[in-house]
Amino acid sequence: MPPLLTVTVPHHVMGSHTWYRESIHTAVYLVRDGRDVMVSYYHNFVTRNERDRVSGFPQFAERYLSGRYGYFWPEHVESWLTTGKARLADRLLVVRYEDMKANPASVVGQVATFLGITHTSEQLRLAIDAASIDKMRAYERKVEGVHNDPNKSFYRKGESGQWDEYFTPDVEARFWAVSTNAMRLAGYID
Repeated sequence: MPPLLTVTVPHHVMGSHTWYRESIHTAVYLVRDGRDVMVSYYHNFVTRNERDRVSGFPQFAERYLSGRYGYFWPEHVESWLTTGKARLADRLLVVRYEDMKANPASVVGQVATFLGITHTSEQLRLAIDAASIDKMRAYERKVEGVHNDPNKSFYRKGESGQWDEYFTPDVEARFWAVSTNAMRLAGYID
C-alpha cells in the first residue's frame, strides 16, 4: 500500500504540551476544552502514577487547579494564543479538537493545506482512519510496547464533553476561576 501522505518536514516537529517559545517559526496549535483536558490528564495521571495517589477526581482537580502537577492548561493556552499568536500571526493555525472530531476531513485538509502538503480526499480519508483511537492504541502497544493493559493506554476515549460526568459544582467553579481567559482565547466562550 502506498504511503498515506508523503511529507518531508524540513524543520523540527514537536509533540504536544510544548509551550510557545520564540524559536518556533510556524505552528499548528491543537487546543481542546480545558475541562476535557483535565479529565484526560486525570485518567493518565491515575493509571501511570504510583507515588501520588488521589482518592478521586475532586481531589485530583483540587491539586491540579492549584498548580501542583506542573503542566497547567490555562497557562499553556495563554502562551500560544497571546504571545504565540501575536508573534506568529498567519504562521499559526489554531485548531480546536472538537471541530476536528466533528468534521475531520475539512479540518485535516485545512491543516495539510496550511503546511503546504498536497493531498487527495482519499489520502485524507486514509490518514484520518489511521489516526482513529483504536488504531492509535494498537500502534502504542506495537511500537511503544509499554501499555499492554488497555486501561493504561494514553489513548482513552477521544470523546468531547466527558467533563460533565466528573465535574462537581465546586470543581467547575474552581476551573472557571483560573481558566476563563484561556477558554475565551480558545473560543469556548464569548
